[in-house]
Amino acid sequence: MVQVFRGAVGKAEPSVGTPWQAMGDSPLCAPLTQGCERKPVIDRSPTVYRRPMKPLWLLLTVLTYLAGMLFMAALLGLDWLLLGGAFEAEKPGVSHWLSTGAGLLVLGGCLHILRMALPRLRVPGWRRG
Repeated sequence: MVQVFRGAVGKAEPSVGTPWQAMGDSPLCAPLTQGCERKPVIDRSPTVYRRPMKPLWLLLTVLTYLAGMLFMAALLGLDWLLLGGAFEAEKPGVSHWLSTGAGLLVLGGCLHILRMALPRLRVPGWRRG
């Protein structure tokens, strides 16, 4: 039986790596493998390890998220002012349409930024080509 190492060196699980390695222990294949030293197969899968953040980088990350939230709040406030001003009765028609268009444009930009910040939704049945 061939020893296959999985993960860290020193933790051996007895298993058969490939059919060719399994045939190496057969008496029929003994003349082919005599004098050859077989080395264990090592699985070099990456180890998932995350170091803790240093305090400066943690502070910068928190400040970046805070700045992003304040920016989104400012955009939504601007949108509220533009769309609220569009529905005033004493505005002329052109100013009404310009304010409505600007409000919808700001709202679309805000939604686009939020859509970029969030991960893609995986809805069954939807396929992107």
